[in-house]
Amino acid sequence: MADEIERQASAARADAEAAALEAQQALPMSFAETGEALEQQAEELAAQVEALEAERDRTAGRARFGTVRG
Repeated sequence: MADEIERQASAARADAEAAALEAQQALPMSFAETGEALEQQAEELAAQVEALEAERDRTAGRARFGTVRG
């Protein structure tokens, strides 16, 4: 009986070590994917800010010079 308990404990330990190693190896990939997604979002937001600033500048120019054209 003690041998069976030891065998099961050894198998459980090996399973836990394998799961921990798998999780450890997956973590950098997850960070890389998250980083790439955040970089993409930052680029999209920068483009939106640029477009809004351009629109603001055009609107300010119209107000200053009293033009109505687009």
